[in-house]
Amino acid sequence: MNSYIPTYLRDKNREHVLRMFLQNNELSRAEIARQTNISFPTVMKIVDFFIERGVVQETDLSQAAQSGLGRKGKVLQLVASSYGTVGIFFEGDDLMIGLVDLAGNVVERKSSQHWGEVTNAADCSRISRTMMNTVQRFTKAHPEMNILGIGVGFPGIIDPQSGNIERSKESFPTANFLDLFDAFRTDSVLPVFPENDMNAAALGELMLRGDENLSDLIYFSLGTGFG
Repeated sequence: MNSYIPTYLRDKNREHVLRMFLQNNELSRAEIARQTNISFPTVMKIVDFFIERGVVQETDLSQAAQSGLGRKGKVLQLVASSYGTVGIFFEGDDLMIGLVDLAGNVVERKSSQHWGEVTNAADCSRISRTMMNTVQRFTKAHPEMNILGIGVGFPGIIDPQSGNIERSKESFPTANFLDLFDAFRTDSVLPVFPENDMNAAALGELMLRGDENLSDLIYFSLGTGFG
């Protein structure tokens, strides 16, 4: 039998319960315990953890009021606006920036046609400031949302660990992403996660499907090119 350290089990249980809320939006503590086989005291601790962080909230409804059976239990509801991320996607000559909440809903978006003008590092620096200005505007417009980070889908071969751009379109400089798009380093307090654009799109598709057991996925893109 495999043995797991308590913190690993705790984190996996929290992740599992959060996925349940993302799929169902409303649940009771009893439903969580019944569907997961997690002990009720542990479910209570997990729910308290999420309530303290504003991820879920109790509603005025109760499970007994809905079913007419059993002990009354407060219905819990996901607060999708509690957390979010910013997604930036390069598509042809277009640059798309969106604010996405915890449930995957696009709260706000902006697109521009700056990307096609990039030919050197100075262009990258200028465009990065435009992107950062949009991110800061999103942050100010939604103070209730705790924005966790910025994900960037970049059209080229990029090492997500180091951020090094290993290959991109012809004549584009190869360097570290944060060295070229320097406003993300100097003007942002948020972590930045650059990734190949099609890898990022495939990961997004996988998450939106909400299938924890899905282990294989092939993603094709037909836009300004074939990916």
